[in-house]
Amino acid sequence: MKCISFERLTAYVDGVHSDKEKELIDYHLEFCPSCRHALKALQKEDAFLEEAINSPLLPEEFDQEVLIRLEPYKAKGAKKWVYQLLSVASIFLAVSLGLVLYSSSPNNTSPTPVVPEKEVLYKVEDKGILLEVTHINASPLKIEIFYELTPDEQVLEGFLEKKNVNYLSELEYNYQFPNPIGVMVDSDGQEFPFRDLATSSFLESENSVVLKPTNPESLPDTFQVNVYFEEFFLEEGNWKIEIPVDITESKKYTKTTEINKAFLLDNFHAEILTWQSSTNAHVITLQSDFSEKENERLRAIIEKRGDDSENSPFIDTEISVKTEEGKELLIDDRVIFSNMGRSFTITIYFNNRYKGMVPRENLPLTEKLLIELNGFNLYEPSNIEFTLTEQSKNIEKGNWKIESVTEEIKEQKEKIVTITGFTGIQNVDSVEINITDNQNESMIFSENVEVTKEGAFTIQTQAPIYTTEYNLDIYTIYKQIDYHSEVPLWNR
Repeated sequence: MKCISFERLTAYVDGVHSDKEKELIDYHLEFCPSCRHALKALQKEDAFLEEAINSPLLPEEFDQEVLIRLEPYKAKGAKKWVYQLLSVASIFLAVSLGLVLYSSSPNNTSPTPVVPEKEVLYKVEDKGILLEVTHINASPLKIEIFYELTPDEQVLEGFLEKKNVNYLSELEYNYQFPNPIGVMVDSDGQEFPFRDLATSSFLESENSVVLKPTNPESLPDTFQVNVYFEEFFLEEGNWKIEIPVDITESKKYTKTTEINKAFLLDNFHAEILTWQSSTNAHVITLQSDFSEKENERLRAIIEKRGDDSENSPFIDTEISVKTEEGKELLIDDRVIFSNMGRSFTITIYFNNRYKGMVPRENLPLTEKLLIELNGFNLYEPSNIEFTLTEQSKNIEKGNWKIESVTEEIKEQKEKIVTITGFTGIQNVDSVEINITDNQNESMIFSENVEVTKEGAFTIQTQAPIYTTEYNLDIYTIYKQIDYHSEVPLWNR
């Protein structure tokens, strides 16, 4: 396996890499046990050196005692750059021994730093890939099982060859392990439904399996999660883990609070209904609906278009949860349920941590939180169509205007078509459009087009050189409605 160079790894520990370089190394470390172990050695060395620097002066006999206890080191089958770690390892070992000796001195009262070993709760191995469960973070709202993967050298080399890359970091975020199969069962084998089961990959450390129970209130205090993986690193196998879960303690801190905070705007109504909170997750539920008059207008557009199933309106929200310091909690998921395009229930799942925290960590229960509403996103059907030629100028329909159409021949069989226009509708952020060739109705362009705050937009696309007419269909309007409100949350 093509490991990270010693220079890059030490620079990583020192924090001097760019964000992009750090991301690449993070991704490599996620899959490479050799580099992870080397990184841990470097981090331990840094920690001990810092402790040594900040400690009182060592006794005069320190050097002799360390040298007596050091044994010759012989590397067997080590990678080339590991030899460069010898000096680091020597310093690390010397400082470690020195601090152990010093800590045993009767005059020393400061504790010796201890680096905890990785705890493995459950493990299973198949096809040269070891899966180790290292941590379980569970509550009635979310069960998260953290695991590490250690593939052997042959598996990794084969994976790199199949992906046609030299380094895992070259894959960046283009590879995701397939989702597992899983069940939650009680002691009698009774299954409990869950809304979602997926794997998430954390660049900082481990992977995790996440389950969100459908009915959190019905979960018993203890149950078992059975998870089956069928593929890792493009290797088919059988990785099955059966994990007992205990949510007795987290149940004490899980509650649902009625919020009932309403927001009344011109054409729609929205309301924050409930806030669910637990040790590792939070859930906000909102309800929104269009006014009766707006509903009638939108229904008429849909009926005229005749494509109800493909172009239903809905209302979304821009909402966040922040700490007192203003740090945003990470959004885990968002689900929107539409009742025939007339009313909408939005459920937003938050992790109980913000970006930068270790994935297995949670904010303390005493942390005060704040719900911040930053606006609404409206998705509305439209039924505006234009038939255009190169001579089209200042053509208006309703609140829409096409100002010009220009053509520029680039190649023998194609030309560049540029359409500029304007809308008088307020708060339009972008529009979904189709452009077809009127001669044979073939699709030329189908994309989302941004609209400026002043209402201007520009469409540019390629078209066959023989095209003389264009049918422009503006079929969806995306609006951004600014609205700011805060809802403080008390201690949990």
